[in-house]
Amino acid sequence: MEGGRKGLLVSTMTAASQVNDSRTELLQKYLKKSEENKAKNDKERLDSYYKQTYKDYFDFVEGSLKGKKEQLSESEQGILDWLKRNK
Repeated sequence: MEGGRKGLLVSTMTAASQVNDSRTELLQKYLKKSEENKAKNDKERLDSYYKQTYKDYFDFVEGSLKGKKEQLSESEQGILDWLKRNK
């Protein structure tokens, strides 16, 4: 009876170890993929934030820039470029 319990315990521990190894491997795969996509995901989040936060303001500024006679500043030109890309 004692040998049967030990065998069952060892086989259970081995199976649990294999499941943990499999989970660890899968987790490592997801972490690697997440790290590879971090810059892309950060940029997408930032672009989404800008679209939600600044679009109305930039549209407002665009109206005053259209009638402007003097040369546009770098930031004003940047706003117009951003609006062209995000309309």
